[in-house]
Amino acid sequence: MVSMDSLPPKSQEVDGIAWLPRLIAKAKAKLRGEMPPDLMYGCGGDRPFLEGVNIELAEFLRFVWAAKGDDAKVVDWVKHRRAALK
Repeated sequence: MVSMDSLPPKSQEVDGIAWLPRLIAKAKAKLRGEMPPDLMYGCGGDRPFLEGVNIELAEFLRFVWAAKGDDAKVVDWVKHRRAALK
């Protein structure tokens, strides 16, 4: 089981994108069935972040699963989706 304290802080960034390291960790925990009861994938922070990069919750989860642990692949995909909005 993943603990709340083991997740990246909400302010942690990867390639200048805050929240993404935390969201990736939460998605991986969800996929492994290791979400603690006091944590939610798709919380009030996750949804606005994903809406801002034009990605659905389930779509993000599927992509993390398909990336097979390659966080850089997930980051590149999010950056591409975000850039497509500009």
